[in-house]
Amino acid sequence: MAKIQYGFSQDPELLNDYLKGGCLLTEEEGLFLAWETDPELVKAALPPCLDYVNNKVSVYVMRIGRTSFGPAFMEAALMLDASYQGKVGMYAPSFLMYGPGAESATVMGREIYGINKKYASDIRLTKNGDTCTISIERGGRLVFNTECELGKYNDEAAGMAAFGMPKKGDGGPGSAYFFTYDAHQDKETKNIIFDAVHLNDTVSVTTNTEDWIPGEVKYIEMEDSWNDPWSYFTVNKFIGAGYAHQELFMTEQIQHRNVGEPNAIMAKLVNSKFDLAAFGKSTRIINADFN
Repeated sequence: MAKIQYGFSQDPELLNDYLKGGCLLTEEEGLFLAWETDPELVKAALPPCLDYVNNKVSVYVMRIGRTSFGPAFMEAALMLDASYQGKVGMYAPSFLMYGPGAESATVMGREIYGINKKYASDIRLTKNGDTCTISIERGGRLVFNTECELGKYNDEAAGMAAFGMPKKGDGGPGSAYFFTYDAHQDKETKNIIFDAVHLNDTVSVTTNTEDWIPGEVKYIEMEDSWNDPWSYFTVNKFIGAGYAHQELFMTEQIQHRNVGEPNAIMAKLVNSKFDLAAFGKSTRIINADFN
């Protein structure tokens, strides 16, 4: 193991120790929930190289207490099921991070494979007895707000299909689909040109460290947000929720290069990866703390 030195000059051998043995997240605690939306909304949101699986939308909010790359943080994700060449995995239009470890969580670990992450203003999960509430704020908007009551799923059959009823020690591998891209600035127009898009199938093993507790979604509220449009996915039917304690260990990364016409894919990733100020929708946040 190379010795870490103070300053901006490190031994190249140190790179051999970057997330050595894989990305590890432990002491995870939080809430999952799911609902059914319009199938056409899901189909329209998927990058064209991914195939539609179902009309389920899932959200989780977790406190990630210990990792192999930084301090604790809160993580919220908006997720869809999708498939690539027949292999079903998770595609996340949005990840939002908050807390001391949010910066390292955004730029390290699986982020080198293109995970869509932004900083949130606040992510809060409160559990009082069997009642759980979530609030997610970013850019002055309440992106997501919900209350769930632990005990049973809204729809038993749909809840079991979506989540099952994992016991302590249960777990297994799963794929998540992320995108990286190549780009350059055109000398004449000064515009950014997207040259190629690559899909990364990241395989991780998730293990439940305590029994899963099923839950019932009482309500979901989402304010419209141009930069984080979670409200795009209408809530047609609650499936259920679940309170979990987990850990995640990344085991494999499979890269598929040049998976389609770059602009067609990037158009689906605009809100996932960027805020719209970069595309001409001017943003100004007036706050005396920063004047």
